[in-house]
Amino acid sequence: MTINNSCEINGSMITSLKGEKLISFLEGEQKIELVFLSMKKIKIGMSPDVFHGPEAMVLSMPGCPLVIWN
Repeated sequence: MTINNSCEINGSMITSLKGEKLISFLEGEQKIELVFLSMKKIKIGMSPDVFHGPEAMVLSMPGCPLVIWN
């Protein structure tokens, strides 16, 4: 996953999330929130004032099509 927009990581450093199980994905007009089993969270801003293109966020997995948020 590549996050280009401004984001906030609660409860840890980004490197400590490697291997964590994602348990919740909440998508709203102003933000996306990823919640992990350890209750660590990433909040990604989706409002126009925090946009850093070309895409807000991209998910790529081998053998699957790209998922792009704009």
